Amino acid sequence: MALFVSTTLNKLDAKFRVSVPADFRKSLEGDSFKGVVAWPNVPEKMIEACDSGRVERIAASLDDREQYPEDDSLRLDLARVSLASSQRLNFDVNGRIMVPPEFREHAGIGEEVLFVGVGLTFQMWDPERYRLWQSSRLQAGKEQGIRLQMRPLPSRVDGGSGKGGA
Repeated sequence: MALFVSTTLNKLDAKFRVSVPADFRKSLEGDSFKGVVAWPNVPEKMIEACDSGRVERIAASLDDREQYPEDDSLRLDLARVSLASSQRLNFDVNGRIMVPPEFREHAGIGEEVLFVGVGLTFQMWDPERYRLWQSSRLQAGKEQGIRLQMRPLPSRVDGGSGKGGA
């Protein structure tokens, strides 16, 4: 399973290609698809991306009524919209992806892309938009006295405890 952490700033070239950070590409090496699956994030103005295996799990969850009960139809609809808007972005020989025009427009991306690792996915932001978003979230957390706490992992379906280990 791919894991994405850290933040990296890269430039778009004249053909709207950008190099995916090397550590992100390394996390994707085991995936059968040589690239990423990406979609415009709603409601945020950025691009979300992950490995194809995660997208397959998201797609399979659309039929899980416990995951999306009838009273939560909007969340199901947003998941469907995200899948319908997603595109497979292949790596070229240099580890670059071409960022589609509709994705660049949605995220307000100009000459630079800020890659933000958020665990099982990563995000692509306009650097200034991310700085403003990050600042507002940190300020809201401070005002509300929210502190980051790690929750215990739920028990895994495959019989693992989800606790400890490397």
